[in-house]
Amino acid sequence: MKAVVMAGGEGSRLRPLTVDRPKPMVSIANVPVMEHIVLLLQRHGVRDIVATVHYMASVIQEYFREGQDLDSEIRYSIEDRPLGTAGSVRAARDHLDEPFFVISGDALTDFDLTAVADFHRTSGAAATLTLYRVPNPLEYGVVITDDAGRVLRFQEKPRWEEVIGDTVNTGIYLLDPEVLDLLPDGPADFSNDLFPEMLRRNMPLYGYVAEGYWTDVGSVDEYRRANADAVNGKAGIELPSALRGVMLEEGAEVHPEARLFGNILVGRDAQIRAGAIVNGPTVIGDYTVVDQGARIDESILLSNSYIGQNADLRSCIVGRQSSLHEGVRLEEGAVLGDNSVVGKAATVRSSVKIWPNKRIDDGAVVTSTIVHGSQARRSAFGRSGMTGLANIEMTPEFGAKVGAALGSVLRVGDRVVVNRDLSAPARMIKRALMAGLTSTGVSVLDVGALPISGVRYHTGVSDATAGVHVRSSPYEANSVDIKLLGGDASNIPGTVERSIDSVLAREDFRRVSTDQIAEIYVLDVQSDYSEELLRQLNLDCLRRGRPSLAVDYSGGAAEALLPAALNRAGCFHIAISGSEGKPEDLSRLARITASVGAAFGVRIDMDGKRIEVVDGTGRVLDDYQLTGAALSLFLTTSPGATICLPHRVPMALGRHLEDLGAATVWANSQAQSIMLASKASEAAVGTDGTGAFCFPGFHIGFDGLLGTLKLAETLAVPDISLADVVDSLPDVWQVRRDVLCPWERRAAVMQALNDPGRPRLGEFPDGLVYGDRADGSRIVVLPMSDSPTIVVLAEADDGDEANSLAAKWERLLIKAQE
Repeated sequence: MKAVVMAGGEGSRLRPLTVDRPKPMVSIANVPVMEHIVLLLQRHGVRDIVATVHYMASVIQEYFREGQDLDSEIRYSIEDRPLGTAGSVRAARDHLDEPFFVISGDALTDFDLTAVADFHRTSGAAATLTLYRVPNPLEYGVVITDDAGRVLRFQEKPRWEEVIGDTVNTGIYLLDPEVLDLLPDGPADFSNDLFPEMLRRNMPLYGYVAEGYWTDVGSVDEYRRANADAVNGKAGIELPSALRGVMLEEGAEVHPEARLFGNILVGRDAQIRAGAIVNGPTVIGDYTVVDQGARIDESILLSNSYIGQNADLRSCIVGRQSSLHEGVRLEEGAVLGDNSVVGKAATVRSSVKIWPNKRIDDGAVVTSTIVHGSQARRSAFGRSGMTGLANIEMTPEFGAKVGAALGSVLRVGDRVVVNRDLSAPARMIKRALMAGLTSTGVSVLDVGALPISGVRYHTGVSDATAGVHVRSSPYEANSVDIKLLGGDASNIPGTVERSIDSVLAREDFRRVSTDQIAEIYVLDVQSDYSEELLRQLNLDCLRRGRPSLAVDYSGGAAEALLPAALNRAGCFHIAISGSEGKPEDLSRLARITASVGAAFGVRIDMDGKRIEVVDGTGRVLDDYQLTGAALSLFLTTSPGATICLPHRVPMALGRHLEDLGAATVWANSQAQSIMLASKASEAAVGTDGTGAFCFPGFHIGFDGLLGTLKLAETLAVPDISLADVVDSLPDVWQVRRDVLCPWERRAAVMQALNDPGRPRLGEFPDGLVYGDRADGSRIVVLPMSDSPTIVVLAEADDGDEANSLAAKWERLLIKAQE
């Protein structure tokens, strides 16, 4: 049997360790990670190997040559341009005339490949994906199979609320060579091109769940963990015999007065001198010297380095051929690139990275990365975009880096719309972010302070490539959010987020020449947005009916725009000032609305995208009442309209709207999905079911200002009362249960509940939706992205049945955690 080892990776997230070496050549336990893969293949009888190489290919070729030192035969398929995972293997098709393994040269595993081959043969598979159960599948591709192992669907790097399984794609495949013929020459990917095509053709595509050790050495943190696992005996690789946890390779010397604790690997001809203290798990590279009195804790020291007397290294990485002089201190997470020199008594602070060939002066204190990089985070993005404490995490320096990272993934000459709310922290970060953008040659269209709906509108109608909204977070006190939009005004896709993350992690920002530094154009667009709002309305109807309303602006930018629009529409309105978005403020709005006899009262959130409503009697509407009443009223002015609903909205409401003449489209519960589905289906309105409404004919985003005006328009018709519409809504029996579930068990629980045999109400990326539209029963199982909770929504035609369904599924969730 043959194997293709994919070894073309650049390893940008591993920088500075991969500046001078390709990713497969980073060492695990003093051996290149690709060598561990070659030895694994050899143990399972695979000695005929094709290595696909691209980045710094000569480094790999010079080390492995033709494989004679490893009792294998290695040939090379050299890519002159990146071809993707499947494209690189397709290029080696001439060497592949029998079933063959595909395995990454930068992963570490001890999987039983013989068992994978046996499964492939007995199942009759044309392609077998090796799967692995992980507690946190967010960074992987999840693969859903039936009981026989046949692949049913894929989830590429899902969010927590989308996770329905814990078996992830390890990138280790066993393929019949004929499947490569499905691919054209050139760039292609297994997960995006080959495997989906096999599913479409109903070809035998199977998954085998392997046991053992596996990790993708993709980041500095994973690299550090893989080395620790290796010396702790978890990775299934050969290590020298150990005496009280200390493993000495040939020629290694440990002075009797040195003190070593835990599992420690000491490389060939390395020296640990008198008085040194080393705590494991630690890897000390070949020919490295740890001098007298030095202290090393849980670190990785690559080959040919010198650690001076009384140096103090804590959970750090030191590149090869580096020299650390007397009294140097490296704090947790610090990484030194190859050929670094650190002077006497210098300190490198926590998580700082030093690129190769740099010198730190005596006594210097390094608090930020030299040349490239700062602390690498798994992702700078969360549910609200980028979030951090104002002036602590969200500093002007970080704002400039975010702008530079965004600009670096765009093209020189592109334009970005930038906006903020009215808060001082948002103003500070916005200014820094604009500076970062212009430094990369990307122009800024500064639209001042608008609600996010205004930014979405202007991003969508301009020739901008992206949009940015900076605000004080409504979720975390004293925090600032940075929200990034694509050129179509929707949220930027996950692929772009990951590109920005990657640039931020290594701070490999594009710096243009002085004549290419871009401009900041300050635009006065408030009146444009207000005019466009009014064009979406039947002004004659509004002016005839003159509906009255009370409005709480929550201190947001909507207060600068909506009053003028309401005046021009002929609405009588009362502005409520001093609100901070607290529950007691909503109670005050209710009292004022009822006392002045207004048709309704509305509170618009600080972002200007979500509304809360009270009817004319002062009743605060819950999510169901607001969604049902607003959409029912909308149909009175737009009969037969298409409406986009998230699957967490009760089916009974969908049937009610259909009875009123609507065409309903169902989407998953994520804001981005609702917006995109509304636009794709040409819906007149979409909603998230919690007070946010989008009108794709205006712009793609949720817009609380237009939502307020549309509600006023429908209530301008004589003899229509919001309270009456609410009272006419059908009774719904939907029971919610929030079930606590540890993060590390969530994926396994969703996998256990994911039963292909149960009738589904559509395929949604987030959660599981089972039921029967005919009898009105439905179960939605939805993991929450920001808490260790899985939500069960049980719906039925009566309360007892809904409670019974909810209790049943709550028990299933609890049992699945056992």
